[in-house]
Amino acid sequence: MRLRRVLVGCAVALGVTAAMLPAKPAEAAGIVTHAWMALDAIDQVQSDSLRTLLDAHRDQVRAGAEFPDGGYWTDDTPAGDYGEEAHWQRFVDAYIERIQARTDCGLLTDPNGPCAPEIAHLMGVAAHGMGDEVWDWLFEPYGPDLGETYIPPDLAAFIGTGGLEFQMDVMAIVDHGRPTDPTPAEPSLDDLLTAFAASGKPQITAAKLAEGKEALQIERAVEAIWAVAYHDDIKAHMPWTSAIFTIAPGGVSFGAQAIAGYYFHLWRQLLDKPVTTKVVATYPANQTEGVPATGWVRSYQAGSHATGGGARTRITAVLSYSLPYVAAGSSGHTTAQLPAGAMVLREARTGQVVPTMAGYPRIVPYNPDTGEHLVDLQPAVDLLPCRWYRVEVTDELIDASGQPVRPYSWRFRTARADGRACR
Repeated sequence: MRLRRVLVGCAVALGVTAAMLPAKPAEAAGIVTHAWMALDAIDQVQSDSLRTLLDAHRDQVRAGAEFPDGGYWTDDTPAGDYGEEAHWQRFVDAYIERIQARTDCGLLTDPNGPCAPEIAHLMGVAAHGMGDEVWDWLFEPYGPDLGETYIPPDLAAFIGTGGLEFQMDVMAIVDHGRPTDPTPAEPSLDDLLTAFAASGKPQITAAKLAEGKEALQIERAVEAIWAVAYHDDIKAHMPWTSAIFTIAPGGVSFGAQAIAGYYFHLWRQLLDKPVTTKVVATYPANQTEGVPATGWVRSYQAGSHATGGGARTRITAVLSYSLPYVAAGSSGHTTAQLPAGAMVLREARTGQVVPTMAGYPRIVPYNPDTGEHLVDLQPAVDLLPCRWYRVEVTDELIDASGQPVRPYSWRFRTARADGRACR
């Protein structure tokens, strides 16, 4: 999600002149991994009709999952780029409303219907945002924890230090055979432009969408070249993250699980059927044992910045729909801090509430003004060793539609004070 810097360095690799590239440099990529999460989520969707539709239009799920980051290269337009807006619930809701308003869609559940490609693209766009949230908050902090934030020296001028997207895309391409084919064309530019206008970006034009699309194609071509050139070097310096980024908290499998729950909620929303926001993934996972008892009192942030870390001492719930956001055109602000009773940590045996750090529970990982899906609670003290704890998400948590989130609780057990397993 963070801005990309890769394209500035691709001129030599592809024979592209600097004048042909967008003017704004940014950080590393990650679109290959985004597409992987979005596509793996399809098989986990708890709706036969949606699963069938998405499976029939996997190319558009992938196109949608890659779409948002192209917008980071169009921010010479008034009021900014379309990339950031495309990551969040405000835009996804506007996209849904645009499809609902069309009179030519026929039956939305028809996998061969006129609007089926748009629906698949919509879901892919949503998958990108959710994937970034869980990846940036839960996976990337392992980098500084493990000293695995390596950047090949040749690429230091092009890749930022705040994320692991490029490095793990290299692993996805080489070790897991993920494709680097060009992004398929969007099914409807009119739908996208209408959705952007409704979400507060009326200045976005078809030309800007084309500019972002071209940037994505170049970016992926460069990644394919750099993946081969730098794979061994990155893997040697990042052995842990390279080995299990597919199964680590916030990684590919975790992301796909969260996205599948998000898909289902959006599908019900699109069909105008009742749906309640619920918890679709947690960290720690339910019944996890060996969670650290110490090291909880620290600062927490997203990404792999050197000042970050603390990946194993986070308590996070992922929701199927976002928390409240600021409507397009409004000058308001959504506070990240949540009511104290919205998320609670208890010692399971006694029921005693564990005190929380100032500012928690809160919406994470970034700015809630456009609609985020993660809530986090951090204790203000270290936990007792070899104890079971219960996390509770309550109906004091209100979603962006103004409705209570379905209550949910889960448990985890701490390790011994020395980090060893309890017996």
